[in-house]
This record gives sequence, C-alpha cells and structure tokens, in this order.
Amino acid sequence: MLTVDEELAFLWAGYVPTWDPAMLRGIAGEPEEFAALKRDLAKRSEISLLGEAKERFEATMARSLAATGARRHVVPLSGGVDSRAILAWLCENVDRETIVAVSFGVPGTYDYEFPRAVARAAGVRHELVNLDDLPITLDDMAQTAAMLPFLVELWTATQFRLVKERFAGDDSAVWVGYLGDPTAGSKYLPANESADFRSSVDRFVRQSRWAPSPIRETDSRAAFAARMPSRPFIDDPAIMTFEEQLLYAVKQAAYTEPVQYAGENLETVAPFTHVEWSSFMMALPGTLRLGCGLYFRILLGRFPDMMALPTKTVPGFSLARPRRTGSLTEQLETKVRAALRRFGVPGMVNRQENYLNFNEAFRRRPEFQRMAHLAAERLNSRSPFEGIDLRAIVDAHRKAGTDNHRNLMLLTSLYAARSQAS
Repeated sequence: MLTVDEELAFLWAGYVPTWDPAMLRGIAGEPEEFAALKRDLAKRSEISLLGEAKERFEATMARSLAATGARRHVVPLSGGVDSRAILAWLCENVDRETIVAVSFGVPGTYDYEFPRAVARAAGVRHELVNLDDLPITLDDMAQTAAMLPFLVELWTATQFRLVKERFAGDDSAVWVGYLGDPTAGSKYLPANESADFRSSVDRFVRQSRWAPSPIRETDSRAAFAARMPSRPFIDDPAIMTFEEQLLYAVKQAAYTEPVQYAGENLETVAPFTHVEWSSFMMALPGTLRLGCGLYFRILLGRFPDMMALPTKTVPGFSLARPRRTGSLTEQLETKVRAALRRFGVPGMVNRQENYLNFNEAFRRRPEFQRMAHLAAERLNSRSPFEGIDLRAIVDAHRKAGTDNHRNLMLLTSLYAARSQAS
C-alpha cells in the first residue's frame, strides 16, 4: 500500500521516484572505473573509438543471443532505430522463420506505419496492432500494477504488456531496444548542464511534471522533490552530468525499466543495457555523443539498407538525412495542428504519437469514460483528494478546449493500483 506522500509524488510525475545508484552501476560500472574509462577514451582518435564501438556492438548482441535459450524471437518494432538495429542483427544470426516483429500504435503515426516497410525489407513475419482496437480494463491495469516494483502510469505499461503477451509464448524471448539511444547520447544536452547538483535536481523536478495542471500541484511537487537524492552518484559532472545521473538513477529505474520488463512469464532481452556496451557509449567524448552521432554512424555503416528507410528519429526521413530536416517537418506539423485546434477543426494525426492519443480516446471511447468516472467516484473525498471534486475534472475533459487526459490516466492508474493492493 502506498503512503499519501508516495501517491502525491505519483500525481506530479506519473511514477513514484526512487534513487537507485545500483541502476547506474549496472550500466556504467563503479564510479572510479567509469572515470578511468572516460579519461582513456578522451585520448583516443575518433576512428579508433568507432572501431571499438562496432566490436562492442557485435559482442553485446552475440552475448545476448547466447544467454537466451529461446526458440522464437519477438521484436517490438517501433518507428525508431534501436529496435530496427536489433531486428537487422537477428536476421543475420538466427533463422528468420523464428522472428516475429510486433508493432503497435494508431494508423498515421510513425510507430504504426514505418515498421511495415522495415519488416518487409527484413523478410520476417510482422504483426500490427491498432491500439484503438485493443481492449483494456481496470482489471488489466491492476494485474500490471501487481507485476511492477513501483507504481507507474499504468495505461502505457498495460498496453505494452498486453501486446507482448499476445505474441510471446513460453519459448520466446522479447528483444527490446531499452537504453539504446539514451546511453548513446539522445539525452546528452551540454547547454543544460549544471555544475551545481541542487540546481540540477530542481530542474529535474520541474521537467518531471507530467500533467499540465497537476492535481494538488503544490503538494505533489513537494512530495516528488522530497524523494530526490541529496548528493550525486558521481561528484564530478565532467565525468557524468548530474542531469544524466538523475535520468538513469531516478526516472529510468522507477519508470522506464519497469514498463519495459512488465509481462507474465516473459523473458526480456535488453542488449543495450549490458555494461560493456552502455559504459563505453556513456564514456565517449561529448562531441561523439551529441545527437547520438557515433551511434548513428555505427548503425548506418552496419545496416545501410535498413537505416535508409524512413525513421521517426529523423521524422519521416532516413537516418542519413540531417536531423534538422526532420525537426523542421515536425515544427511545421505542430503549428498546423495548433491552428486547426484554434478553429475547432478536427486535428491531423500527431505522427510522433507513442501509443494512443489519450486526449481523444477519453472523449470518444465510452469504456475509457466509464473507467475515469468510476475512478473519480471511488477516489473522491478520499486522501489525498479531500476537498477536490474529481468528477468535475472528468466531466470538464469532454468540453472543447479542456484537456485533462493525463490527470485521468493518473486517477485511473491509482484506482487500479489501490484495487490490486486491497
């Protein structure tokens, strides 16, 4: 059973934060070892580092394959490049008849559309799940909550779990691209670095706000901030930025990792979490990590045909195109969607959308509305919601211009978790 402070922290970020240095040790090694590796890599040429990175990629993938006794390989295939790289490598090293690529999302999004061409080029069986047609219940969410070490927003975790369980059996391994691009540098932003740990924590807390207008905003933010560490894992931000330390030891440990591994009797293989790979990629000089530069060069050189297909990493374009090309496309589409909303015109699909458009789903799917109303009814006037009319929050979401969908996701998640615990 969660405490009131834990539930408040959950209302701020969509997960209950925990500071887990073991997570960082698992992907970076001990602080002294990581610092020594970083100093060593700083002395080497770019060509030398690229060559070793390629060797480590092959060794990591081979080690992952050797560690599983599975006869079937299920690859959740998104519109990005991490899962694509895993699929391409497996196609070269196992019988393609044993591979199933599984994609899910809604029509029109990159995660739903792009994998079709990738699976076709790979020559593997491809299963496509339209999440608009995927049933999900509070009982499903409660089952997911029972599998997780921490409470997280359960809609995303449950959809991912249900899709994996549909296609993965006892003889299957599910290969996920977890931590592929983050360790390679997608979250490395030198302009945001701080030499002061307290300032980094304050920024992390601000950026962790999940709903635009959190329920009990002041209290939930304070509860989340109170669970932050008082000192870093590595004292010198030149060795590892404080921002990345918080990302891995808090959010990845308490939210992303549990979501990736949730599933009934599923063997999950996450090759990019192997310390031999992740520590090397995280210790690279910043110029090679910025924008995942070295990582993308590895993938382009290793799998040129697969990486030539459109990807959401460079929205709508090949990985070989400059990333600014995709950024400009994304900015233009964002402006068009905003303009359509202002004039009350049904918006175009956000092609970068992950999973469902829950804003629309809570308006048009009756079962989602019933779940939200039930959660609001049962949680109303109970701690920590005294003095708050949760039913009004649900009803307001139906009104044009009012978007409470993230609060609805959190209320239903919390109700499902409480139901499971009682």
